[in-house]
Amino acid sequence: MALTDNLVAYWKLDGDGTDATGRGNTLTNVGASWVAGKIGQAADLENSESDYLYRADNADLSMGD
Repeated sequence: MALTDNLVAYWKLDGDGTDATGRGNTLTNVGASWVAGKIGQAADLENSESDYLYRADNADLSMGD
């Protein structure tokens, strides 16, 4: 089994918040910019109070109660 098998979401953050699993759990970008990372690009969340990425509630991503 590969490390990526059975994932419900996988965000590479390589220029956007697209879910690489194809399940549609794409992140919404609020204020973050994309900069050069160690590999590809990275999300720059310089001001953590106003720059963030989020995903609306989704049962696939629930950790339980």
